[in-house]
Amino acid sequence: MRKLVFLEIAQNVWSKVVSWTPIVYLTRKELIERGHEVHYTIPDDGNDYEEHEGIRIHRFWMPFYYNNPEKFGKGVSFIVAKAQYFFFQIFGTLKMAILAKKVKPDVIYSHGPYGIPIGSFIGKLRGIPNVSRTYGFVYASIYSPVQQLAYFELPLSLRLPSALYLIGDDGTKVKTLSKRWRVPQDKAHYLVGGHNKNSYDPSFDVESFKKKIGIPSGSRVILSVCSLTKLKRTECVVKSLPKVLESHKDVYHVIVGDGPEEENLKRLANSLGVRERVKFMGRVPFSDVQKFYNIADIVAAIWSMYPVFEGMLSKKCVMTLNLGETDRFVKNMETGVLIEYPDLDELDRVFIKLLDSDELRERIAENARRWALENLDTIEGRISKEVDLIEKTVEDWEKGER
Repeated sequence: MRKLVFLEIAQNVWSKVVSWTPIVYLTRKELIERGHEVHYTIPDDGNDYEEHEGIRIHRFWMPFYYNNPEKFGKGVSFIVAKAQYFFFQIFGTLKMAILAKKVKPDVIYSHGPYGIPIGSFIGKLRGIPNVSRTYGFVYASIYSPVQQLAYFELPLSLRLPSALYLIGDDGTKVKTLSKRWRVPQDKAHYLVGGHNKNSYDPSFDVESFKKKIGIPSGSRVILSVCSLTKLKRTECVVKSLPKVLESHKDVYHVIVGDGPEEENLKRLANSLGVRERVKFMGRVPFSDVQKFYNIADIVAAIWSMYPVFEGMLSKKCVMTLNLGETDRFVKNMETGVLIEYPDLDELDRVFIKLLDSDELRERIAENARRWALENLDTIEGRISKEVDLIEKTVEDWEKGER
C-alpha cells in the first residue's frame, strides 16, 4: 500500500493526548508504522500545533468550548452541548478546509456525530473517500424515540454519505439502529474493542497490592474503571454500599479514573457515611490498570463494555447494564451479571447475592474468561482489522469501485 495522508476530525473527547483511549491512540500509531501520515484535528481553547510520536495534532479555537458541559447543570448543559455542536460544525469545517488545501489528504477519517458531517462534506468537496467512525449508540439505545429527537446528531451523521462506516459495537443496539437509519450495510463494519488476552496473572500478589493502596488484607473489592461522568452512573455503586456493608463489612469500592463527577461522588460517599470505604485512585497509567483488575472480586462496569471485557479476561465476575443488546456478550448469571435500567437503584441486592457465594462468583468468572478468550480480538488484531479496512476502501475508491 502506498503512503496515504490521513486528515482526521474528532470532537473534544480526545482533545489532549493524555486523554486518548488505548484503541484510539494505538490505531494512529499503526497508521504511522505502516508509513502513512496522520493529521488529527480537534477543538481546544486556542489554535496550536504539536507532534506526538508522529501524530500531527492540529487544534482550533471555537466558542463554547468546554471539556465538561455537565458542570453547568442539567438544563444549561444541554443548551451548551447543542451550542458546541453548532460552533463545532462551523469552525471545524473552516479548519478542515484550510488543512485539506495544505496537506492534500488521500482520505478523511471523521469521528463521532460531531466530526462525521464535516468529514463527509470535505471528502465530497475534494473528491476523496470519507471514513465515518462511531463509538456506540448509548443514548439511542436507552432513550425513547421522543427523547432521541434531542440527540439528533448521531442518526443525522450516519445518514450522510461515506465510503466506509466503522461502528463501535459496545453492546448497544448498533446493528438494529444502523439499519433503521439506513446505513448501507455493505459499507458498514461493526468493531468490538481489542484487548490483551495475556492480562490474567494468577500469581499476582493481591494482598500486597491491597496494602499498598490502603485496603486491609482479606478485604473484598468492588472495582469501577471509568471516566467519572454522569453517563457512567458510578453513583449507583456508591449508593449501594451502606446496605452491602450491613452484611459484608469487609467490602471496599475502588474507583480507577477521574472526571467532572469526582467531587460529587466524594460528597455522596461522605453523606452516606461510607467515604472511608471508597478509594478514589484517579487516573492511572494504562500499564498499571491491570493491577486493579487483579485485586477485584466484582467488576462493576455500569455503562461501558471495555472494562467488562477487561474484567472477563482477568477472570473476574463482571456486572454491567443491559444497553439494548449487551446479552450478545454477557449471558446473565453465566458469563456475568446483567442489570436492567429500572433496577439501577437496587444494585445492593445484586452485590450481596454475589458476595454471599464465592462459588457463584468463581463460576461466573471462569465462564467469562473462557468466553472472552474464544471471542475477543487482541488489541493488535483489532487495530490491524480497522486499518486494513480503511486501506482497502481507499484502494477500491481509487479503482473507481465506490
